[in-house]
Order: sequence, then C-alpha cells, then structure tokens
Amino acid sequence: MDLRLVLSAVAVAVALAASRVPAQCVGDCHNDNAVTIDELVMMVNVALDNAPMSMCDSGDANDDGRITVDEIIMGVNHAMHGCPVPVSPDLEKAAGAATSTWLTLWIELTLLPAFGPDESAAALPATVLTRGLMQLPAWRLQRGALGSDGGAAAPDPCPAGGTMNVSCRESGANSVLTAVMANCGIPDEETGLLVTSTGTFVMTVASRGVCSTGVIPDNVRITTHFTNFSCGITDAGGAVVTTMFLPDLTETFDPRGYGCAGPNGTFSLSGSFTITMADMGVDLSSVASNLSLQVASSGTPCVLESTANGDLEVSDRSNDRHFTASFAGNRVTFAEGPEGSMLATLDGGMRLSCVGDVVFQTEIPLRLPSGGCATDGRLLVTLAGGTGRVEFTAAGGLAFDYDADGTADRVVGDCHDASLSECR
Repeated sequence: MDLRLVLSAVAVAVALAASRVPAQCVGDCHNDNAVTIDELVMMVNVALDNAPMSMCDSGDANDDGRITVDEIIMGVNHAMHGCPVPVSPDLEKAAGAATSTWLTLWIELTLLPAFGPDESAAALPATVLTRGLMQLPAWRLQRGALGSDGGAAAPDPCPAGGTMNVSCRESGANSVLTAVMANCGIPDEETGLLVTSTGTFVMTVASRGVCSTGVIPDNVRITTHFTNFSCGITDAGGAVVTTMFLPDLTETFDPRGYGCAGPNGTFSLSGSFTITMADMGVDLSSVASNLSLQVASSGTPCVLESTANGDLEVSDRSNDRHFTASFAGNRVTFAEGPEGSMLATLDGGMRLSCVGDVVFQTEIPLRLPSGGCATDGRLLVTLAGGTGRVEFTAAGGLAFDYDADGTADRVVGDCHDASLSECR
C-alpha cells in the first residue's frame, strides 16, 4: 500500500491527538513555507537514521532531537493543506485574552458587590458580600442609630466581631448611606460563610426615605463608591475562600425589570478591583474605564446575557496575561452547565492591546468548570492576518486551526502553556 495514502488517511486524527505541536510548518525542510514530497522523504530518512537531523530541523515538531511517525503525519498534513498562515501567534494571544476576559466579566457580574432594588436582592446574581452589606440600613435602624437626619455618632459592633459606623442622610431626591467598617464580620446564613470587611463605601439611592425605613425601594438607580475597601470570605473551618480589594471603584446600577438571575438593567463600572480565589486558581486585577454592561437574564435553564461597551484593563496573574480590551457592543452570555460548570459565549468585535482588532464568533459555547481550563467549546477568530479557529479540548487543552480549514495545525495539551500567555 502507498505510504502516502495511509498517512493522508490518518493525518487529521493524529494531529488532533498530538500533545503539543509548535506553530511552525512541520516538514518544511527548505524553509520556503511549503512541504513537498522530497521533504517528506527526507523526514522519513531522518526518522530511520539514514540522514542527520540537520537535514530537516523543522521536522522535529516537539524539539526532542528526533522525527517520529506523528511528526511525519503533520508534514503530510502541511503538504496536503499548506503551511500555517502567519496569523498563528496572534490567534493564540487572542484565545488567551478571550479566556481572561470571560473570567473578568464573570467576576464583575457575580462576585463584586452590586446593590439592587430591595432590601435583600443583589442587582445581579446574589453574592455573599452583597447580602451582608445590604442588611446594614435595617440593622442600624433597629438599634435606633439611623435616622432621616443622618448620624450614627459612634461605631457599632458587627455580628461576628469588628465594628461598623453607618450613617444616612437625605440629600434632595436621594438617600445617601455611608458605611465605615473595621474588621467587620458579617455571617451569611445561606452559605455558612463569614465576610470580614474593612474600608468605606457610600451608597446613593435615587429615592428618599431609606434613612427612616432601612429599606431600599424597588426599581431605583443606585450608585456605590468604594474607597480602600477590602474583604475576606472564609468558610466554617476558617479557610479563606475569596479575598477582594476595591481601592477606588464606582458602580452604578439602573434596573429595568426582572429576569431569572435577578433584576435586569445597566451595570456601569469605573475604577479598580483585585480578587483572588486560591481554590479556583484566580489571581486577577482589573481597571474599568466607563465600562457599561447591559444585563438581562431569561429562560430555563437561566441564561445571563450582557452587552459590553467601554474599556477594561486586565491583569490575569495566574496566566501571566496583561492587556486592555476595548468593547463596542460585544455580547457575552453565561449559563449553568452540567456538573456545576458554566457555559459561556463571546461574540462581536473588540480591540485587544496585544493583537489589535479582533472579531470573536462562538461556534460552540465554552464549558468553564469551577476551576481550571475550559473543557469544551469552539471559537472562530478573525484578525488582521486572517481567520482561524480555536477548539477547547475535553482534557483542558486547545487545538489551533490557523486558517480555519478544519485541520488542527497546533495542539496544546494544557491551557496554561506559557506560549498562550503572551498578552503582556
């Protein structure tokens, strides 16, 4: 049987199964961006020790000093379909930036304290920190320390240690609530977690009467400014689950009705935050500049959809990525997936500081587990150099199809591979 026919038949399968294929044209012994039959023959001779490795250095895909059958098959792939196009390095940077962008937006939509319309609900999916902070007006009112004239003269003890000083005043059509916390411990009855906070936040509610009732009314605009605010969330055994630092962050929420994940509306952010979650491998800081997220949720299972506009600087230290993303109507969705995972999509054009203009189209939603690499999903990515495809594998790796022809040109076994962290 003709060896070339056999190699052609299995080329795609082997390329997809390879643990790591570099972003070079494997088999291009003459370095002319093409693979010919004589170069394939040369690769076979090197593999059989009939020729020195120096005759075809590009045939050694994984740089282990030898040419193997799977590398010959990659060469056949490139002979049949052409060498990878120059878009490859930027495609990989864009894929890394996309995963860090997903992580950052998910944190902003679900973990940062976002205050919403009524005394118990968060503006977006409820967070432990939000639930605790939202109780402050009612707690102080019950102690007779919160009145329409504003004024809590002295700090109060917090339920689980530390102190808080909460005051409230009516200003025109608004109620302005100020809280100063010092190692203030607030237990969360729903989860059994403990939130300990230090710092200041000022909440401006576009309604009068909060100071006298301790209740934030439904469907009103709320703006919150955090200054040197930090908190740690610990479990029942005292282990730290999450730490946050909000040195200077302003959030505004304009509610517009309700969805399955809570109130819908526009969530605006300006300022900076840092968050670490050791169990999930998250070590992230971000600076938002006039970032606007129009949020709506619906359906069963519930899908949270957000349209992003504005700028976001991301420092994903866990993956050694630092870049700025400029959004212009980008659509991001999050939905509950199987076994506690999350399904996410990213669609639309954006500008990344490390690659320039890029358009993402989600062909298969990404499956993001509670920690670690994505285990399913596919993105079509268009850059200045061309269009490529990125597939997230079940083992937590990525397969790059540089020219979107349906054949993987490079497969990385681990999404944390250093070569994917080049957005700096």
